[in-house]
Amino acid sequence: MTDHNDDLKPLAIEGQLPLKAVGIENLKEANPKHMPPHRYLHPWFARRPTPASRLAVLASLLASDTSSDELLSLLQIGPKKDLNESLETYVEKKKATESERSGTLGEHYGYPRPFTQSPSQTELSQLHQSLEQHWDGSLPTVLDPTAGGGVIPFESLRYGLPTKANELNPVPSIILKVLLEYAPAVGTLSGEIEEWGKKVKKHAKENLEEFYPSTNPGQVPASYVCTYSIECPTCGCEIPLVPKWWIRNRKSAQDVVVRPKITGDEVEFQCLVDPSDEEMAGFDPSEGPVSRGGDVECLSCGVVTESESVQPKLKQGEFEYTIYCVKFRDSDGSYGYRSPTVEDHKATEKAEQRINSDFQISNFLSEPIPDGKKTKEPKRYGMEEWRDLYSPRQLVAHFEYYNSLDYYKDEIYSEFDEETAEAIVVLLTLAANKMAEYNSRLASWHMG
Repeated sequence: MTDHNDDLKPLAIEGQLPLKAVGIENLKEANPKHMPPHRYLHPWFARRPTPASRLAVLASLLASDTSSDELLSLLQIGPKKDLNESLETYVEKKKATESERSGTLGEHYGYPRPFTQSPSQTELSQLHQSLEQHWDGSLPTVLDPTAGGGVIPFESLRYGLPTKANELNPVPSIILKVLLEYAPAVGTLSGEIEEWGKKVKKHAKENLEEFYPSTNPGQVPASYVCTYSIECPTCGCEIPLVPKWWIRNRKSAQDVVVRPKITGDEVEFQCLVDPSDEEMAGFDPSEGPVSRGGDVECLSCGVVTESESVQPKLKQGEFEYTIYCVKFRDSDGSYGYRSPTVEDHKATEKAEQRINSDFQISNFLSEPIPDGKKTKEPKRYGMEEWRDLYSPRQLVAHFEYYNSLDYYKDEIYSEFDEETAEAIVVLLTLAANKMAEYNSRLASWHMG
C-alpha cells in the first residue's frame, strides 16, 4: 500500500507540459553562434538549456491548474500579442515552416530568444502572488544540490525566488559564484572587463614579442600549426607526425595546403595558398606520414615505423615540436598563411631556454596530474604534471598572461569596491583559463 499525504498539493509538473515548444527553443539555443553568455564563462559539462531549466523550476512550483500558455508566457516563449491559437501550436507551426523563412530566426518566430528576456515586474508580481497563494503565504525556496554550471539556480534567481545551490568541484563553484553572486550584486561589467582585459593583454604581449616574431612589418602571428617530429630509425630523417597536409579546405574560402620538402635529414615546409595544378603536381595533401592506424612512414626512405614504436618515443620525450604553418593577422585586420621561417624556429628554442632558466616558470603548473580514467590517456604519453600539457612556448604564454593579471590586481582593487574588483579579477582569470583550454598540446587547431 502506498502512503499518501493529502497535505501535498498537486503541481504543474505532474500534468501536461508544453514539452514540444520548449524542446524547439532548446534546439534554437544549442546553436554555437547564439548561446547564452554564461555558456562562454568557462567550459563545463552538461549545461542545461535555459527553456528547459525555466520549465523545471516553474512547473515544480506552480499549481497543477497552470495552463501551458501561462507557462510558455512566463518562460518568455511566444509573441506578446493576442493569437487565434495556443502558444504551443504557434511555436510548432513556426518550427514546421522554419526552412521557408526569408528573414532571421527571430523575425520568423516573432519573438526574441528566451535567454535574452527576463519576466517583467508585472509578470513577477503575478507569479509571486500565485506562488504565495499555493505555498501558504510564502515563496518556496529552490534548492539545487548538484548545480554544475548553474543554469537552474540562475533561472530561479531571474524569477526572484529564494535560491540555494551547491557544488563540490572548484570549476563550477567559481561559475556559480559569478552567476549567482556577482551578477545580481554587481550587474554588467562588460565595459570594465574589456578595459582591463586590454591592459592585461598589452602588458603580456610586450613580454612575449620575442617569442612571436613578425616576418614582415604589420604581420602578427595569430596561431601556429604545429606537430611532433620523431627521428626515422632507418635513415635518421625527421618525420613530422601529420595525418594530412591540408590546412584549410573549404568551398567558400581559400585552399591552404603545406607541401613538405626533404633537405638532408630535415623536412622543410612550403605553405601554398590556392595552389596551382603545377604546384600540386605529384602531391596528394590528403596523404600525410601518419596512417589511420597510427603507423608512420618516413618521407625520405619510405620505411614505416609502427604505432607501437611511436608511442614510447613520445612518452620518453624523444621528439621535437615542429611548426609547419603560420597563420598571421595583417595590419588591415585580414588573415593570411605563410611558411615557417628560421626566426619562428629560433623563437621556439628561446621559449625552451626560458623554461629551463626561469625559476618562476619552473614552478608554474608543476602539480602532478592525478590518476584517473580521464587522465589515463595523457599519462600514457608521458604527461605527468599539468605543465606537460603545454609546449614550451604555450607554457611561457600562459605564464605571462597570469603574471600580467597579477600585475594589475592591486590597481583593480584600489579602483573598485571589493566585490566588484573580485568579480573583475575572477572573470579575467576565467578568460585566461579558457586560453589554457584551447592552447595546449592536446587541443586540435581551432579555426575560429
